[in-house]
Amino acid sequence: MASVLNDPKLERLLARLHRQSQDQLKAMDKYFAELPRKTEPAARPAAVKKFLSDKLVALEPDKAEFCYQLCRALKARRIVEAGTSHGVSTIYLAAAARDEVREHGGQAVVIGT
Repeated sequence: MASVLNDPKLERLLARLHRQSQDQLKAMDKYFAELPRKTEPAARPAAVKKFLSDKLVALEPDKAEFCYQLCRALKARRIVEAGTSHGVSTIYLAAAARDEVREHGGQAVVIGT
């Protein structure tokens, strides 16, 4: 499926990040299914924090592209995101701002938290 981004370099990066996220979701499912058998209840919060510390949990491509399209439809130039992972959705939002500026001129800003 073609991306709404029309940017091959960015699409390759996002494809890799989406694959990484999907692979990690499978590992997370397995980890949490086995957690009660392998970890004492008192130790679980620390174990979970350590396990999740390097995990990338990204929006699925269709949801991320929806965010891009929504920003474009709104002609968004000031975008703030309260993210919880490694910035995949922020890339889509920044691409929307970039494309808005390319098409209509001016400036845009994206703030990721």
